[in-house]
Amino acid sequence: MPATRDYPTAPRRPEQRKYGSVQVIDDYTWLEEDSAEALAFQQAQNDFTRAHLAKLPARKAIADIVEGLGTAKETVVAPTHAGGRWFRQAWPGGSDVPALEVADTPDGPGRVIADMRELSPDEPAEFSITAPSPDGRKFLYGWAGGGRELENYQVIDVDSGEMLLDGVPQVRPGFAAWLPDCSGFYFAAAEPGDDTMAIRIYFQRLGGPAPEHAEDLTLPHSYSWPVTSADGRHIVIYSNLLNPRPAYYLDTTGDQGWQPLLTDPATDCMLQGEIRGDRLIGITDDGAPRRRLVSVPLATAADKKTWRELIPETGSVLETVLDTGAHLVLSDYADTCSRLRVIDDEGSVVREIALPGKGLVSTLPGSMALAAVFSPMNRGKENEIVFLFSSLTASPVLCRANVTTGRTQELGHPAIRLDATVTDGLAPSTGGAQVPYHIVRPANAPEGPRPTLVFGYGGFSAPVLAGWTGDRFAAWIAAGGTLVLMHLRGGGELGSQWWRDGRMEKKQHTFDDVYAVAEQLIADGVTTPAQLAVHGASNGGSMAAATAVQRPDLFRAAIPEVPVTDVLAIRRDPLTLMIALIEYGDPDDDTHAQWLAAWSPFHNVTDGVAYPAILLESGANDPRCPAWHSRKLAARMQAASASPHPVLMRVREDAGHGASGKKMAQQVDIDMLTFLAEELGLDPK
Repeated sequence: MPATRDYPTAPRRPEQRKYGSVQVIDDYTWLEEDSAEALAFQQAQNDFTRAHLAKLPARKAIADIVEGLGTAKETVVAPTHAGGRWFRQAWPGGSDVPALEVADTPDGPGRVIADMRELSPDEPAEFSITAPSPDGRKFLYGWAGGGRELENYQVIDVDSGEMLLDGVPQVRPGFAAWLPDCSGFYFAAAEPGDDTMAIRIYFQRLGGPAPEHAEDLTLPHSYSWPVTSADGRHIVIYSNLLNPRPAYYLDTTGDQGWQPLLTDPATDCMLQGEIRGDRLIGITDDGAPRRRLVSVPLATAADKKTWRELIPETGSVLETVLDTGAHLVLSDYADTCSRLRVIDDEGSVVREIALPGKGLVSTLPGSMALAAVFSPMNRGKENEIVFLFSSLTASPVLCRANVTTGRTQELGHPAIRLDATVTDGLAPSTGGAQVPYHIVRPANAPEGPRPTLVFGYGGFSAPVLAGWTGDRFAAWIAAGGTLVLMHLRGGGELGSQWWRDGRMEKKQHTFDDVYAVAEQLIADGVTTPAQLAVHGASNGGSMAAATAVQRPDLFRAAIPEVPVTDVLAIRRDPLTLMIALIEYGDPDDDTHAQWLAAWSPFHNVTDGVAYPAILLESGANDPRCPAWHSRKLAARMQAASASPHPVLMRVREDAGHGASGKKMAQQVDIDMLTFLAEELGLDPK
């Protein structure tokens, strides 16, 4: 390392480790523990990074842009309708943390029923789950402070504010499904002391004792969750977030108890939909990577021969189906943009719902579509749905659509409209794949190569679609930078085969796709290696770390945000293991360990290589991608890199798998964009 980089010292203490058939020498095992020494190293790195970023000339201009956009924009979340009322998250008076409101209309004035400033006065906190009772008189919510994801589970009386339930004995309680009479609810949670973190299903009756035992169900996957049917009669237990399918259902009007649907762990397809009478009308990828719509008899769901196809596979990717009473609303995406159609029970298209333009339909901010657990639309009043609509150049706006007429009403205006142009492209990658991407470029940018940030996700079957990518990227474009959204293998943008082609033994395809897009951008004159940075968060953070390590010649900078960087050591953290085991592989398996070692960022750093500038960003309380992953990679790359470019690390206190509160989020954005402006040569305007 050049002598001008006086990094905090990280002693090398070689230890031999064995993972399956793979043996490695690890110099920084000691950084995995939150020991006094490791935390002192972390604090020294924080101080070093803070001092470095504070002196960069672009910081004030970047801060002005970020804070200006944040002041102009209120976070919008689609409301939920129950009992003639609307429930939503809001940030009253520009609050740093959210509150829960009840209102008479989806966009009208509301009354605060739970305020995070009162629930967690000492640290920033967020709501993790919200579920009004069917009659709209009770409200269940979960919240956690400091990003720890150790949820407090509470139920209040909406009118009186009385606390009806204050906690459950289980850990990490999550999604809930109310009984139609509002007397209690089923919920997903883990058993205290269970290191596997397996999620089970419990029942809590309001006013009754806490559940001591889970429901007597043989669940086919380690993660399951309950869903209430549109008519409130049935509770369906779904299993497997990556490949969701109904395992059991309960008719709450009968006495037959839980009935099996798809309980075989070997079931290799997804199925998700709505119960209509004695059938489930749902989306499946059985024999159709881009999915088809089928009608499945509840009594014979395990026998695929009894399934009846309603809509065959086409070029678009079916996303979800929502029961609105007389009709169903089918959402899909073509060329990474959303579409909504009204269909009948036989799959015939009745009409298309008009959208404000080309973009994303969702119920939450952000461009990642997680339809397995968060529908892109919510039921409203009779024959009505509500949703957010956004595009790559316009922030989300709340919309209400009439299912009978197909007309959509925008209940407001996008707070931010970027003066930018969008260009679509395809990049040839390994195995004959054509990787889609979108270039968002300032409209007034001069011709020629520009400082460019490429970002993507490429994992866990999660599609990142062509919607609003967030204030951080909006600020980058407003500052004069070019943004490129990549749709990488491992994600769900092009269906289940696109996902399978970027996971487990094929994970390298995700990184190959990044190189394909980057090389295409350089060949087309959009940017140069000296002006190019790669960024991603979570699984995308691992992608950013892996690509910077594998192809240091291609990038000037990389920002791995909340990454896993030592993929071989995932067994030390239960939640990381539960998540990564089903997407990356098992490091204790001989074969899996070999393919994990081939791309694990920490294990592929080589002494004497000129690496790009690196900014690692983590949260001190992150249970999914713990901060030690950033500590280890920072220490290794600082010792190894032969380039003059900095390797920086920042671990935020009171943060988890992302920033806690708006103020912290803005500071993260300012740090990242200041770093990028300096490294890529952007003079923010």
